[in-house]
Amino acid sequence: MNAQPINDTLTSISSLGGTITYYYESDYYLILGSFETASAGDILGGFVDEDVAFARSFITFDLSDLPIIEDSLIVVSSASIHLYQNISRGNHESGVFPIWDTPGGDTMFCILDHIDIGNQFTLDDWTAGDYTDSQTLTSNIGIISSTAIVEFKVLDVTSYLQADIIAGNIRSQYRIRFPVDYDNDRLADIVYFKMGNASNLAKRPYVSLEYTIEPSNSIHQSIIPKRHIVIECYPNPFNSFTKITYQLDNPYQHVALQVFDILGEEVRLLVDALQAKGKFDIIWDAKENNGQDVPSGIYLYQLKLDNHIVKTNKLTVLR
Repeated sequence: MNAQPINDTLTSISSLGGTITYYYESDYYLILGSFETASAGDILGGFVDEDVAFARSFITFDLSDLPIIEDSLIVVSSASIHLYQNISRGNHESGVFPIWDTPGGDTMFCILDHIDIGNQFTLDDWTAGDYTDSQTLTSNIGIISSTAIVEFKVLDVTSYLQADIIAGNIRSQYRIRFPVDYDNDRLADIVYFKMGNASNLAKRPYVSLEYTIEPSNSIHQSIIPKRHIVIECYPNPFNSFTKITYQLDNPYQHVALQVFDILGEEVRLLVDALQAKGKFDIIWDAKENNGQDVPSGIYLYQLKLDNHIVKTNKLTVLR
């Protein structure tokens, strides 16, 4: 292990960042990618026949930019996202944080969701980040902004970056949004953030992280065998029960199926037995863990064959 932690940054990928804007009166969507400014909020009407619109913005960081050292593992001890808020408007007024003027109107803060939209940015990603959506890893991980100040907004994303690295994801992806109850006043309530292709490099989004390089003989090690092992979990995210399915192509292997929390502590040993060739369905009841419910959060389920780790995947418990 390195004596001193390494400090590094990850800049955003412009091709996987952008905004999907929905004009809800005409049921029309518009995707904007590879542009300088992302936006989120209740956008000014008049863009399309005086429609009222709402935008959600997406941002991606490439984890392959981190160093890859043979037989070692990156262990992140801290990470924070830095998003440069350059414009804020409330009821058309510049320099005002959105303050909606109707009872029960739009909420007065901007939040971040941890998502997985893969390697494309499409209309299907509109709901990524919504509670229980298949692309949602964690909904509402924290407040990015609640003021009109022009500055970098900073949010701790340590556990989410840890989860992406441990699960072997090559990207760490997020959505910027307001929870919105449309007020239909045709006045702009919106904040803008600089994106990954902004002309001013100093204002591009980035992740600042601290990590160490450790030997790969930890529980997060992922040894990919020559044969193909299929393991999946459904539903995911889930509230109480989920089914973990795996297929074994060789008979009489010792199988261990474990669930860990994000810190690497074992939460449940689901299987610890010699098993024959075939397909196996294992039910995990997250409401039964030594008499206590497992709290909401990101967990890892890991399959070992003959004491070799072959797969580590991520699952999310939502309460």
